[in-house]
Amino acid sequence: MKAKVISHGVFVPSPRPNVGVMGGSYYTGATGLDLVSVHSHTSRSDTVDVAYVRRSPDNGRTWSEVVAWPMSFDHSDGTGRRHVRGGYVDPQSGRYIQVWTEGVLPNDDPLEGMRQWKLHYSVSQDGGATQLVDEQIVHTGEGYDEVHHLPGVTVGRNCAMIGDLGEVPLTRSDGVILVPVQSSPTGADGMYENPGAGFTYTDCLLLMGTWRGDGGLDWTCSERVVGDPQRSTRGLIEPTIAELADGRILMVMRGSNDARLELPGHRERNADPVELLRAPGPGDGRVAAAPAALLRPGRRGVGALDGRSVALPHRRRVKIYQPPSRRCNSDSAIFMS
Repeated sequence: MKAKVISHGVFVPSPRPNVGVMGGSYYTGATGLDLVSVHSHTSRSDTVDVAYVRRSPDNGRTWSEVVAWPMSFDHSDGTGRRHVRGGYVDPQSGRYIQVWTEGVLPNDDPLEGMRQWKLHYSVSQDGGATQLVDEQIVHTGEGYDEVHHLPGVTVGRNCAMIGDLGEVPLTRSDGVILVPVQSSPTGADGMYENPGAGFTYTDCLLLMGTWRGDGGLDWTCSERVVGDPQRSTRGLIEPTIAELADGRILMVMRGSNDARLELPGHRERNADPVELLRAPGPGDGRVAAAPAALLRPGRRGVGALDGRSVALPHRRRVKIYQPPSRRCNSDSAIFMS
C-alpha cells in the first residue's frame, strides 16, 4: 500500500534568516487524536537556542499557544545545554516517555559535548502534562552514578546522546523499552577519540529499560555497535530500530563520507543477538533505498524511511543502500538480531 500525499506545507517556519527549525509531532496516548508538537530553533551546529511545545486535541488541525522549553541553563562549571526530542507512548502501559540529551559545556563549544553529553528521560501518565519521573539515565548496578552513567561512558571523557529525530524508543514484545542512542568512543588514554576524518565520531548502543514500581525505568545497555573508520568517517550515527514479526530487532544507522568524498556507499547486515551486537559485514537482500537512516516507527509498528512508509519484512539478510552523492550521508548500515 502506498501513501498518497494530499497536501503539504511548512510545519513550523523559521523565525528569521540563519535560524534553522527542527521538530515533529507525536501522539501522547495509545489511542485518540491528542498530539504534542516539539520544535527547536538552532543558529549554530549541535546546540539548540530554544525549544517550544504545543498541543493539539484534534490530530493537528488546531494547536495551543506554544510554551517555551529553555535549552540552556546556568551552571558553575560552564553553560548547561539540552537537546530536546519528541515523545513515545509505551503501548503496554500507556505511559508517555521522553528522552533527551543534556550536559554542561565548559566553554560553550558544541564539540565539548562529545565528552559531556548524557541522557535524561521523563515518564508521564497524562500525555506529558505532568511527570511521574524526571531523571538522568544511569545504568543499574554498583559502580554506576551520574558521572559514570553507562558502561564505558564517563562525563568528562566521552558521551552518550540522541543524534536525530529517528532515535525513537520501541517497546519490545516482552515489555522492555529499547532506546537506540549514540556514544563517542575512547582511546588508549580513556578520553574521547575520533579515529575517522569527520566532524565527530560515534558508535551506537541500545539502552534497555524495565519498569519500576514508581513509574520509572531501570536501565541496562547492549554492547557497542562499532563501525569501521576506514569506511565511515563519522562511525555509526542516528540509529533507529524496529522489531520484526519473528522477534528479531532491526537497527538502521547512518554512515558518513564527511572529509572523504571518495568513499562509496555500502550494504550492511548483522544477525547477532541484540545484547551482543557486533561490527557489520557486507550482506544482501532488499528493503528500500533511503538518503539517511531515519526510520520512525508509528503507533502501529509501521516504519518510515526519510518520511516514506515502508514494510519491515521477515527476511534474514537485508540492506539499505545510500549512493555517495551527499556529503555526510554516504551510506546506511543495517543490523539484525
